[in-house]
Amino acid sequence: MSLSGWIALGLAAIVFAAAGEAYVKRGKRRALSRSRPEAPPAGSQRRDLGMEASDISKVEEAHGKNQRKERENSRRIIRKLK
Repeated sequence: MSLSGWIALGLAAIVFAAAGEAYVKRGKRRALSRSRPEAPPAGSQRRDLGMEASDISKVEEAHGKNQRKERENSRRIIRKLK
């Protein structure tokens, strides 16, 4: 079978599967509230996510070092230009 034949067969299979799923699920409604995730238990602790959970003291320390080095380098460049 040629490549175009395989592609056509694959597309037909996808269309057939989608039509079959639509036929099986027809008329079945699901409330939007059923798709909502369940609430965590009352006694559970809330975990911070993202940057709130990070200790950024190391980042601030590295940023300070970089700023000092940048100031020192700019002073050297200015001295050499004079």
